[in-house]
Amino acid sequence: DGVSLTCWAGAAERPEFVRQNALLANVWTGLGAETECITTPGEHHFNVIDALIDPQGDLVRRLAP
Repeated sequence: DGVSLTCWAGAAERPEFVRQNALLANVWTGLGAETECITTPGEHHFNVIDALIDPQGDLVRRLAP
């Protein structure tokens, strides 16, 4: 069983934060982790977790498969 990682950020974040999110995914991929990088439109660090309210949502499915 390998390591699985989802790097998730809102696209409304500052460009450096979005870049770091992609960089983290890239580094972990290079280390052999199964990695996914997600950037959600219109979201930022205050509202990106609002998706946790939907039990069928993508964010919840990744946290509790």
